[in-house]
Amino acid sequence: MKRKTLFGFVDVNVIMAVVVSLILLAVGVFAFYTLQDTLEENPNFDVSGSRCQTVVDPSAQQTVTIPSDATITRVYETLNTGSTNDIDTGNYTYAGTTVTINVTG
Repeated sequence: MKRKTLFGFVDVNVIMAVVVSLILLAVGVFAFYTLQDTLEENPNFDVSGSRCQTVVDPSAQQTVTIPSDATITRVYETLNTGSTNDIDTGNYTYAGTTVTINVTG
């Protein structure tokens, strides 16, 4: 049985496989860039930031200014060893954009 060819040397099944593969590739690339563009525009996916302040005198209160639209999710201290300790809500207060932290040394 003779196979169908185009121009006598290119198999029609190969051409169809290449065309379908290119269509699937184009749809995938379109979907990827559409999703990436959507995620970049959505503020719900923005990475949160942090405010750091070096403590010179640990016996004194520390004051940190945060942006007006910020939400405090965690207050912690990082020691010289690299370990971190959470500061509980009883040891810091905030009013507006000012956070006052009571560090006890």
